[in-house]
Amino acid sequence: IGAAAQVTRSPPGDVWKDLAAVKAPILLVYGLKSDRWDKSGRYQDPAVVERLTREYPKISIATVDAQHDIPDQAPDALIAHVRKFAGILDSR
Repeated sequence: IGAAAQVTRSPPGDVWKDLAAVKAPILLVYGLKSDRWDKSGRYQDPAVVERLTREYPKISIATVDAQHDIPDQAPDALIAHVRKFAGILDSR
């Protein structure tokens, strides 16, 4: 089974509360074709994205035309978003 099976897992917490504790700026890049962000899933629920942008102004959200494996399927778009995000941080 491997070493990962030996890791003690903490119980699920309140993700929103945990996110509020993060002080650093965050870039969230997600693929528009991702099965983890589809309209039937909980992640691409418009209410979740709206809450992220409303309650967590340190989160920048970017999308790419890809599935979940963005570095493999849309590396240039990912690099462009990261460079833009880093440039915003440099200008602060």
